[in-house]
Amino acid sequence: METVDKAQGLAQAVADKRQQPLLVLYWPDEGEIQQDDVRDLRKFIRSQGLTRTNRLENIEVLIE
Repeated sequence: METVDKAQGLAQAVADKRQQPLLVLYWPDEGEIQQDDVRDLRKFIRSQGLTRTNRLENIEVLIE
């Protein structure tokens, strides 16, 4: 959990420094993007109140 907390702190620091929302997507070396990942991402986006008509002006994406 310490690694996750550190990664979240670093991501927040980047977002704060660049003054932009930051979406970080991570999959392990042997991982693949699955339908469940897409579903979970969409669910998270909706939980933030974002829709096609209520969208963010800008967002940065970091894919690892």
